[in-house]
Amino acid sequence: MAMLPRWILLPLLLILRISWSDAVPLQQFSPDPDDSIENCGGENGAPLMTPCKSAIILDAQTSTTLKCEGDEPMSWWTSQSQYVHVKSFNNTEDPARPFGTSVDLIEVTADYVAAYYCVKNSKFSQIAKEEQSDEVMIELVNQGYASSIYVYVNDPDTKLVDSHNVVTARQYTDVVIPCKPAMPDTECCWRPVMEK
Repeated sequence: MAMLPRWILLPLLLILRISWSDAVPLQQFSPDPDDSIENCGGENGAPLMTPCKSAIILDAQTSTTLKCEGDEPMSWWTSQSQYVHVKSFNNTEDPARPFGTSVDLIEVTADYVAAYYCVKNSKFSQIAKEEQSDEVMIELVNQGYASSIYVYVNDPDTKLVDSHNVVTARQYTDVVIPCKPAMPDTECCWRPVMEK
């Protein structure tokens, strides 16, 4: 059996130890590795949204603009409507989509985390304000009357979005407790708080 000289063996062992080490950083989460464009629209008359992704991640205190183009006027809807700054524009670049609208997200925080929907006015105007919800908007996306994008915010100060909901339940009944993380890789765990 051949023996390796000590000056070769020691570096080999060191290399093997490093390659098996837990100190190697884990790959960072990528919410959209294939740049999925499943909801950006543009097909079958649906509004065309830019950026054309199903989700984006913004750093806290940064700003961005979401654009939407279509063959008729459109409106924006999100559950975080108090933060929406909407502007309309004439889209001269694409005659098939002469109408445009944009929403500016300015100095974002975790409170901006939500799905943002661009909806054709012909359908949006038929929905009463109290009936507007994510579920209704998702159905409009499925029918080709809307497009959507989900906005996450990498906010180091806030990992969970405040839902402002009061949840009540009766004993021995099912209940859904909302929990909305600000980033897609945030893990949430519910633990009961025991009274002293």
